[in-house]
Amino acid sequence: MLTPSRRNRPLTWLLAGVVASMALLFQLAPGERAGGVEDLTFATAWPDGERVAVLIDVRDDLRPEEREAVRALLPREARATSAHAEGWGLYRVELPVEEAMALADRLAGDPRVRTVEPEMTVELEPAGALTSPRVQTAAPSDAGPNDPLYPFQWNFRQVNAEDAWQRARGDGVIVAVIDTGVAYADDPALGVRRIRDFEGTRFVPGYDFVDRNAEPFDLHGHGTHVAGTIAQTTGNDYGVAGLAPGAAIMPIRVLDEQGRGATGDIADAIRFAADNGAHIINMSLGGPLPSRVMADAVAHARRKGVVVIAAAGNNGWSMPSFPAAYRGVIAVAATQYDRTTTFYSNYGQYIDIAAPGGNTRVDQVGDGRPDGILQETLARGNPSDHEFALYMGTSMAAPHVAAVAALIRSQGVTHPDRIEELLLSSASRDVPVFEQDRYGAGLVDAGRATTAALSSWHAPRIPLALFAALLALGLARGRQGLRPLSAVAFTASSLVMATGLAGPALLMIALGIQPPTPAALETGVLHWAHNLGGTPWITTNLLLLSALPVLLLYGLFGSTRGPVRSGLLLGTMAGVSIFLVSEALIPLHDVTGIPGFGGIADRLWLALNGVLGLTATAIASRRDV
Repeated sequence: MLTPSRRNRPLTWLLAGVVASMALLFQLAPGERAGGVEDLTFATAWPDGERVAVLIDVRDDLRPEEREAVRALLPREARATSAHAEGWGLYRVELPVEEAMALADRLAGDPRVRTVEPEMTVELEPAGALTSPRVQTAAPSDAGPNDPLYPFQWNFRQVNAEDAWQRARGDGVIVAVIDTGVAYADDPALGVRRIRDFEGTRFVPGYDFVDRNAEPFDLHGHGTHVAGTIAQTTGNDYGVAGLAPGAAIMPIRVLDEQGRGATGDIADAIRFAADNGAHIINMSLGGPLPSRVMADAVAHARRKGVVVIAAAGNNGWSMPSFPAAYRGVIAVAATQYDRTTTFYSNYGQYIDIAAPGGNTRVDQVGDGRPDGILQETLARGNPSDHEFALYMGTSMAAPHVAAVAALIRSQGVTHPDRIEELLLSSASRDVPVFEQDRYGAGLVDAGRATTAALSSWHAPRIPLALFAALLALGLARGRQGLRPLSAVAFTASSLVMATGLAGPALLMIALGIQPPTPAALETGVLHWAHNLGGTPWITTNLLLLSALPVLLLYGLFGSTRGPVRSGLLLGTMAGVSIFLVSEALIPLHDVTGIPGFGGIADRLWLALNGVLGLTATAIASRRDV
């Protein structure tokens, strides 16, 4: 009978203390310096004129007293760009140009100061927008969701949305839309009315960095249109569809009603999103000049595990647009109905991928409408009224990629490098003339991306987990052999803990059957903990992703008796250990708390702890001698 030995329990507690101590040392070790963009060149060009707004960005790892010491060196008028920036040290002050340059020179040699630069204005680069004609006309459709205007969303068919929806809907993923805000609720004071096609869309708290409050309402229409492409309510027998309808939107306003914003506010917004649970950031905005402050914010978001996506720009030239051209950002070019890139879409080596952006100057579809991207948004100049509007631009292309990234993440692939790899490797090159500087890796394909997420990352883990479970089962045989009930309980619990319900779900998909819930494809204990309300920091922390849970299980329940109960306990211990080994071999997550992002240190930690857990399982299965 599989009965854990009491004699081993003191050793178990000792090993648990060692693992916890190692984890604590990792947590207390100095983290990476802020930034991660040292290889980029940022030329500071002070503008002509009498006065200029200056941004002063201090290092993230300063102690509070060090930050206050730097604060004392700044002019008295300097203020944090927002209440959120107080925590990481970004300050703004308006000075005469000569005084601003002198301040930059004075702080240039201070190792506590990351950047001093003039603040720049970022504007929307509109490519075009039209109110859609015949908005009440329901086009017949025998496929796809029942939204009556869905047949006019040719862009979703271009990215194979219906194929992707068989596997994922974006459930559990938070997408931050950093834009003009979103019409996600009613605000009588501003005259904003909630978009009807958002009634079934989930929203999480955001922030307004323009008016400095927690109500980021859209007074322009652009941000609402962008958010609609990502997650407008789908299958509600009204209006249009969203590409990742299960995802939640985090509305963040950085652009005013004219579509203008400041680089300091955008940097603030990126950090806010990353620090408040966003998994993906979409920025359908840009400008021609780089900002180191904004680039540092992007690097911060990537270190936090966030996928950052931005529009490539609508100038139709090869000059890069920022933030799209920063390292760590997926830059998105725009295509039209015939899969060629549009006349307005920027191009160049910084382009990573292309997606539908539309062209309202043509009707290649032949449906009597210009070929724009159709979503419900605010009526121009009247936030209390709504309309179905056809927009075009790389601003419309970027949210398609953000939505596909949400679909991939909802399948259990959370590492941003892995998500980006899947997006690019699955992109289609089935275009009239493929040019890498115009398409990047190709045209985003939601169907192929979600398929690849299963075949490349999930499917190999199932036989790996089964093999490891059988190996652990052999090691866990007691002196008197193995009872059938213990073997069944052990094998079942180890596979469930290691792979969740991904095995049966993959089998259902192979047989052409839709799993009952997308969560069935999530892999193992980590996602279960997350779905129970855990934060990414907790559920990917090295304390959880270690042998510590295995050792604690044995220490607390090691006196369990009975073939089924002891089999379940040891199977659970083995399953958690197998999950760790699988993560080391086929990484889907970053280990929070280990310096670096998804590197060799992560894999070594996971592998060593997985082996330690399996060893503890084998030892625990032996009877007293």
